[in-house]
Amino acid sequence: MIGRMPFVSRFFRKEGDIAHRTLILHVGMDKTGTSAIQQFIYKNRTRLDRDAGIYYPGTGMWWDHSHHEIPFSIFEMNGFDKRTLRRLLRKLKSEIRDKEKVVISSECLFKSPAKPNFPLFLDFVRSNFDDVEVLVYVRPQDDWVESRYKHSVLSGAEIPLEKLTKPQFCDYEQFVDRWARIFGEEHVEVRPYEKSQFEGGSIFNDFLSAIGVASGKFYELPERPVNESLNALAHDFKRLCNSVKFYGAGVDINSVLIEFSQRNKGARDQFRILSPGERAEILTAYQDSNRRLASKYVRRHGPDALFVKTADDVLSDSWKQAGELDPDQFSPVLQFFEKTSPKAFKSFEKSVQVARDSRCQPARDAARFLSEALAQYKNFHHQ
Repeated sequence: MIGRMPFVSRFFRKEGDIAHRTLILHVGMDKTGTSAIQQFIYKNRTRLDRDAGIYYPGTGMWWDHSHHEIPFSIFEMNGFDKRTLRRLLRKLKSEIRDKEKVVISSECLFKSPAKPNFPLFLDFVRSNFDDVEVLVYVRPQDDWVESRYKHSVLSGAEIPLEKLTKPQFCDYEQFVDRWARIFGEEHVEVRPYEKSQFEGGSIFNDFLSAIGVASGKFYELPERPVNESLNALAHDFKRLCNSVKFYGAGVDINSVLIEFSQRNKGARDQFRILSPGERAEILTAYQDSNRRLASKYVRRHGPDALFVKTADDVLSDSWKQAGELDPDQFSPVLQFFEKTSPKAFKSFEKSVQVARDSRCQPARDAARFLSEALAQYKNFHHQ
């Protein structure tokens, strides 16, 4: 890493020193490859434990191989609470009894210091570890806003773009500073989520470097991309499905649309929602915050010290604004949906019909549009 002492150097111990137990808290943030990292480290957890002395515990592990159960208990969400947290921490203490270096990974931890149950977790950390290192990846705000928005559409809980650009989401410094106030600036590592800055050319090699592993060439990679996204057509279709309150009717509609996107790759797979001007405006708004973040936690200085990409760079990007939606363009996704899940497709048709009489104007508008799309699709394919 240019301009600062490597994060990993603080883990080295001279022969004969008393072994200290180190906790590496990978706290996100979200949309910075966290799911891919978690699958990678889980896939290689035996090798990492055996060859590098790095342990990835099973306690608190969610279905996606993150440690979400811990922050869920801190936040008291998804049925988890303070009692759950106490139970998890007792179990974790037993599991890591003979481990010198432990990694806990969850992007949900990023904002957890402000939550009521966090002191309980902090007491556990301070009682069981001699050293604590906090690892945070941050992404250029314009990329983060678009990625987070697309994810919100996919999840069925769309967050307005104008809300996502607010400091409560995009001012990374305030959240990283909370961790620094707890453990000290010297124990917080911020790494930019930009491919051109990844050590070793990939997020996996970069993460391994951050936790003190020299090379990733001996480690297995995830078999397929994690958190695959929708293409432009499937994204627009999912937005309309959300508006008419159709979420799958027993079928994972997201998987159907992801498969459609994979089979129909095109020039707009990585489509942009924001114009170059809007993206430049977002980057400019957080330039000072990013500069301070880089100065404190990356030890680089200057107005563009954190990210390689600048506001001036994005202004020169090519961008074609999406035109007005045409009902006829949805025939391919409707055909794939009906062929893949005929029963769910019938439920979808019913949802559209019901939404035509909704008291909600956006639902009625989406239903009318989808009704026309269905009519055109059937006229062409069901003759």
